[in-house]
Amino acid sequence: MKVCLFADAQLVHVRQLVRGLVSRGLTVHVVTHKPADLPGASVEQFSVPSPGATNLRRWEGRLRNYLRGFL
Repeated sequence: MKVCLFADAQLVHVRQLVRGLVSRGLTVHVVTHKPADLPGASVEQFSVPSPGATNLRRWEGRLRNYLRGFL
């Protein structure tokens, strides 16, 4: 089974969750804004686009748009 998490990879709870899922033999992929070393899981860092003339939203709005495009 494959699991994809959209989470802050630096959080202790996320690290524990990933460790538990990997120990059960699952393939874990973490998409995060703040990367960290998670043994057994692949980690992909994303960066939220900067505000500009085409993207005037606050950080949360830019993040939401980015994740919609990612999915």
